Amino acid sequence: MRWQLVAVVGLLLTTAGCTGFADFGNEATPVTPAPVPTERAEARTPALPAGVTDAGLQQTDRLVAAHRQALANRSYTFNELYSQRQAAGTDGERLHRSETTRVTGVSTYRHELVRQTMLVNGSVRRYAQSTYGDGTHWYERQSEDGDVRYTAGTIRFTSDQFAYESAFYVEQYADANWTANGWVRRDGERYYRIRGVGGRPPSGVPAKEYRFDMLVGTDGVVHRFEVAYTVGSRVVRYEFWYTGLDETRVDPPDWLPAAEDATGV
Repeated sequence: MRWQLVAVVGLLLTTAGCTGFADFGNEATPVTPAPVPTERAEARTPALPAGVTDAGLQQTDRLVAAHRQALANRSYTFNELYSQRQAAGTDGERLHRSETTRVTGVSTYRHELVRQTMLVNGSVRRYAQSTYGDGTHWYERQSEDGDVRYTAGTIRFTSDQFAYESAFYVEQYADANWTANGWVRRDGERYYRIRGVGGRPPSGVPAKEYRFDMLVGTDGVVHRFEVAYTVGSRVVRYEFWYTGLDETRVDPPDWLPAAEDATGV
């Protein structure tokens, strides 16, 4: 399965604070500091995400470790889009892949993938894959140009493979010659935005117009990540984003009985 190829890394971060007192010579009547208004406390700038300084993204491994930790024991929906097309003025195949993964536990999830390849002659090849984990077993349905097959097995991993997957993409793609960062608001929420240009893809092949953009929440989650670049005549774009944090449900797919009959699991 796709997520079985994801690499493993990890660890965490902490924060701290301080207070004070003043006495201007009146021993009988100490001076007590005035309480800080709630509004002012809420307006304080949060600590920078792990691995980030005012100079930009310095330690990607610390950022992705904090991302994985922030997702631990939470439900969420992980959305992905990948596209590959020819640059303007050139002919060739186009590829579009969309994925949605709903997670409510380490081994309880539902993953949906649709990949379409548009050929030069105008025809389209379509591949769909749906995987369901019930906590003990995984079941998979694959469909390619109308042909359907089922597979199944026992879940053996003990950590959230999908949190590792998103962290892996950030670690691989958030490599650039220059980065800029700062706090922004989106839909009323505060995020730390990190942008980079002038990098190269994990393949190491020189790329043109390389850029990435991510939003990190105050909870440590990389809520959105986008990367785009051109290699040769191909324009590549990948992005992921999270929805349904702490509100996602996983329901069995309607094809589950057919998978159980076909595999005997």
